[in-house]
Amino acid sequence: NSRMLRSAVIFYGGGQVGFGVIDQKIKDKLVFTNHKGAANSIGFVENFPPPPALGKSYLFEDVEQGYEGATTFVLPSNKQLYEFCFTVPMSKDM
Repeated sequence: NSRMLRSAVIFYGGGQVGFGVIDQKIKDKLVFTNHKGAANSIGFVENFPPPPALGKSYLFEDVEQGYEGATTFVLPSNKQLYEFCFTVPMSKDM
C-alpha cells in the first residue's frame, strides 16, 4: 500500500514522501497538543494551554476506536498508528 501511495504522490507532483510508525517518543514530543488554527499561534507561548474554543486538543486514551468530542480528538493509545507526510516543490518566485 505504501508503494502505491508513494507512486501516486510522485505522479501528481510530490517531491518527497515519507511514512513512519507513531511510537511513544513521537506521541510525547512531536504530536501537536492542539489542533491547528489560532490555538498554535505565538500568543500562547506564555499562556498555555489556549482556550478550547480556539482549537481542539489531542488525547491518547485506551479506546478501541478514535473519536472526535466537543473539545478533543481522542486517538487510541493501544493500537499501532502510522504517519504519512509529503512535500510538493514550488517555484521560488511565488
